[in-house]
Amino acid sequence: MAKLTINKNAGQREMTGGYTKNDLLNKLKEGRNSIIIDIAPDEIITGKPFENIFKINQEIIKAVTENMVENGYDITQPVIIWKESNILIDGHTRKLAAIKTGLKTIPAIYVSFKNKNEALYYAHALQFNRRNLSDADLIYFIKSVDINNLPGKGKKADRVSNILNISLTKAKNLLKVMKEATRKQKLAIESGEYTINQVYKKLKSEINMPIPQKDNLIKIKANIIDDKDE
Repeated sequence: MAKLTINKNAGQREMTGGYTKNDLLNKLKEGRNSIIIDIAPDEIITGKPFENIFKINQEIIKAVTENMVENGYDITQPVIIWKESNILIDGHTRKLAAIKTGLKTIPAIYVSFKNKNEALYYAHALQFNRRNLSDADLIYFIKSVDINNLPGKGKKADRVSNILNISLTKAKNLLKVMKEATRKQKLAIESGEYTINQVYKKLKSEINMPIPQKDNLIKIKANIIDDKDE
């Protein structure tokens, strides 16, 4: 748990220590001038792309709400707000549950970031450390970031692999799917109807088609696009 000191003049609790794990620890140790305050959950501002990083699970909201009703808010799990923009970057489920519970205030950490991308990668890192990522989550991630300016070293696939903690092969398959799959195929992954691997294999089979078959497939796709334009 973070060590807190009281700033009597400002009426705020300043963060002087750090959490004991994950990126929050590193971020707070960098001297980001982070602070904790109590804030009304319905006053917390949300916005894109942070509110769309992952789909909010209604069953989880229900479970968290029931827990808050019974035990109150867990103060070791404050929401995280981007200090410069005042936008919530982590804790959307906790915010909604707190509103449903009728809590007047909840703890929030305000953290400084240089830009939106830095805040976004930080928000993703927090999510990656607390959940098992589905293929839909991986698609959401790629859609929400600037894929050409990912942090880290190596090629694009290497960076995606490191950030998402997935194999290099899956990272390459994911990038191929995002580049070459149709909108319908991507939506099928997001809905759970297909996996990244299934769509990747389909794309690969199209590449290996005999030329006449491939030409027919291209014509079919072209006709579909023309029909949509009409």
